[in-house]
Amino acid sequence: MIKSSNLFSILAVLLIATASMSFGQERTGNLEGTVSDQNSALMPGATVQIKGLDIGFSRNLTTSDDGSFRLLQVPPGRYQITVSNPGFQNATSEVLVNLGQTQSVKFNLTVASADAIVEVTSGDVATIDSESNKIQTNVSARRIELTPKANLNFSGVLRVSPAVREEPLGAGFQIDGSSGAENTFIVDGLEVTNFRSGQLRNVQNVSNDIVSEVQVKTSGFEAEFSGATGGVVTVVTKGGSNQFHGNFGLQFNIDRFDADTRQILRGLTNTVEFIRPGRDNSGTFLNPPDSEFTNFFPSANLGGPVIKNRLWFLPASRRSFSTRRERPFFQTERAKPTASSRETIIISDGLTRR
Repeated sequence: MIKSSNLFSILAVLLIATASMSFGQERTGNLEGTVSDQNSALMPGATVQIKGLDIGFSRNLTTSDDGSFRLLQVPPGRYQITVSNPGFQNATSEVLVNLGQTQSVKFNLTVASADAIVEVTSGDVATIDSESNKIQTNVSARRIELTPKANLNFSGVLRVSPAVREEPLGAGFQIDGSSGAENTFIVDGLEVTNFRSGQLRNVQNVSNDIVSEVQVKTSGFEAEFSGATGGVVTVVTKGGSNQFHGNFGLQFNIDRFDADTRQILRGLTNTVEFIRPGRDNSGTFLNPPDSEFTNFFPSANLGGPVIKNRLWFLPASRRSFSTRRERPFFQTERAKPTASSRETIIISDGLTRR
């Protein structure tokens, strides 16, 4: 009985430690702002409605005595903020909340003379977080959609950050000059770094279709990421909303879209054999046959509400179908020349002597 109790205690401690590590990672941003009248006087007691445009997230706040409001742990994405106060015109603003950043917005309400709404749209623009000294690059879902990508996964957009480049001799990414084994990868708050190689696990390299935001931190990040001596790559996936929506797509690649196989230089068999101007060198190169292949990548996702404003769903799937036919290619050597048939070629002052 005592052994069972000890085992249960150990399991509970491990579970709590794992949960703490997971929730300790960044998955959200913050939103703050101030409300004032047309004379710049701060306005307490104003109603602030925050509604997600991409996910089913909504909150209602009231400004404090200094006319400010603040909302923590906001999922990344676009939000519509509506501010109202009796006797004043409503003001509406569309803002973008980035992962790990605090988005600030200011509202100036005017006296209501008629039914009108003041709209201010910030769009997908760069914002300055005055409360942080981190150096990072945030790639929103909108930017992912418009950026040419090297592959179908989120790793294809990492080079949007000026500090990232592919490692020439490895399969990882160099961040600020560090090797690919010195980075940390986090997906939805869970670290997915391969503990053997220090690189991203292929199974966690999720599809771009379900990525809400990718963040690349290069320096100044928090102590919770102390295991990274290079950079920290954080990915947040999308969630469902109050409207049904889905994407269905097909990407493919066939051998006809690729360039021809590069020519190979025939092996040298004479004592000296080289290419010279004015000589027929067609026999010096070999043209290996091209491989035949077909790659298909269908993908689909569908999201919507289970219970509006409370519970949503967003399943996604991506498959890979490939066929490949290799044409064998062999290079045979000619018979070795005898001593009587060997020739020595010497080049000097542009003249050829035998």
